[in-house]
Amino acid sequence: MIRTRLTFWNAVVLSLVLAGLGTALFETIKAIRLANVDADLLQKSKVLGQVYADIKGKGFHGPPPEIKNNSALSDDPKVARHIAFEMKISRPRIFSLQGKDIVETKVRTWDIDGLFDARAGRQSFNSIMVDGIPIRILSVPIFDRSKVVAIAQAATPLDSLEEEIESLRRALLLMLPLAILVTSLTGALLTRHMLGPVRAIARATEKIESSSLSGRLHVHGQDEFAELARTFNGMLDRLEASFQQLSNVLELQRRFTADASHELKTPLTTIKARVDIAQMSGSLTANTEEHIAAIGHAADSMNKIVQGLLFLARSDEGRMEMQPSKLPIKNCLLKAIDSVCPIPDRRIEVNAPTDLAVGADPDLIHRVLVNLLENALRHTPVEKQISIDARELTDTVQICVVDLGEGIPKHDLPHVFDRMYRVDSSRNRDSGGTGLGLSIVKSIAEAHGGSVVIDSHFGEGTSVVVTLPKSSPIRENS
Repeated sequence: MIRTRLTFWNAVVLSLVLAGLGTALFETIKAIRLANVDADLLQKSKVLGQVYADIKGKGFHGPPPEIKNNSALSDDPKVARHIAFEMKISRPRIFSLQGKDIVETKVRTWDIDGLFDARAGRQSFNSIMVDGIPIRILSVPIFDRSKVVAIAQAATPLDSLEEEIESLRRALLLMLPLAILVTSLTGALLTRHMLGPVRAIARATEKIESSSLSGRLHVHGQDEFAELARTFNGMLDRLEASFQQLSNVLELQRRFTADASHELKTPLTTIKARVDIAQMSGSLTANTEEHIAAIGHAADSMNKIVQGLLFLARSDEGRMEMQPSKLPIKNCLLKAIDSVCPIPDRRIEVNAPTDLAVGADPDLIHRVLVNLLENALRHTPVEKQISIDARELTDTVQICVVDLGEGIPKHDLPHVFDRMYRVDSSRNRDSGGTGLGLSIVKSIAEAHGGSVVIDSHFGEGTSVVVTLPKSSPIRENS
């Protein structure tokens, strides 16, 4: 869900931001505190030149005498040791370079690196450990007429500063998970609140069905979601108008098909009657007889198309005439074979239990089987077999017609149930069908509450499976 993903990524981003801010805050405070220490040391260094002038010529000015009795400073040994250490390093150390090599002062210095930096005329800060306690050392050169004549070092302990920094680190590490949790929960609530209009749009959309596009979304406010709802409503308006227009066109097409088919029945009947009369007269020449036979054949084909169109038109209007009864499937299969198989050597294998029956209209089911068998015979070579299998499932009966004929190309399969659609490989053949057979099969199966599925592989064969419910209600006539 988008809400879960938004909450997760909000938590990840906030965690990274908080971690970054915490790290930046920690490093900034640490740098500021260290800068304050350095500033204090620099303040002390300002008077070191004067101190050197006062002791000039007296040599090394070292630390105060060692304090022997720490207990005089404090009853706490740790505090007493700290006070004694501060007193030890509180006095600056000044090294005169007049008449001496700097190497002679190395044993008395806190920071050798700083000593060499100052000897080169550079001021430097360094942090080192003395007696297990961290200190900050400032080494500065003392000039006399642009010449370094002495080096001064001032020091201050850093243990208190490091304890403060460590306390700050622990506080940030403890607060970071809590801050992440609070911000994540807040982000989840805000995400839920902000996506509320999306959920409302989704719920309203679910109520809008393809058969009724009259529903509309409620528009609240002037934000982006309101704009989305207005856009969606506008799209529904256009779709409803388009569907209504399409429905009107389809209705006109159905009426035209039904009316045209009905009107064609009379002239076709007349043509067929005149052909029969002419053929029975016995006064036709051979050439005329051939033409009359062709006219009769064309009339029969056209009459078959008209009857199919009329049947589908009545089905679309819900006026399919059905008289359901208990129908033995095997008898229906044998009767259909007799109707479509005039060639004695045509091999059609039937596999169906004798007691298998279904509640359906006999004439309509016979029409289904005849249409399927005609298609199979039309596209299967004489030497190859066609099989019809019927079997009982839990609540349905399946009738499967399988042939080993030419098959149907993959791009044609989605259209085989379309009316007047004929597969390319059979369009130009004299034996081609009307293009209504499978449409009629589907219409009859669905009118009985069933379905039809076709599977085919080009060059290998085709199988058509008709599924009929054994006891489901049949669509009522209107």
